[in-house]
Amino acid sequence: MAKRKEPVDSSATYDNFTDNLPRSLASVIEHKKKAMTAADLAELFPIKANTFLQWTREGRFPGMKLNGCVVYDPKTTAAWLRQRTTQVK
Repeated sequence: MAKRKEPVDSSATYDNFTDNLPRSLASVIEHKKKAMTAADLAELFPIKANTFLQWTREGRFPGMKLNGCVVYDPKTTAAWLRQRTTQVK
């Protein structure tokens, strides 16, 4: 007797599958909707918020000052990270 085939789940698309895969940190940052603070970045990296602020003052990390607060553009931060990321084999 032939086995009956299970119906194909039409909701299981490639996009749904890839949505559950881990994304790169740069991709996570890039998809943020608002400017980030040093504290926001410190939650994602094993680096203190004060270090991000110091690097920004020294011109080593891209940030900008708005109304007296240092903030980080997610797209610029993601691009900076991608430029400095090497793939481990």
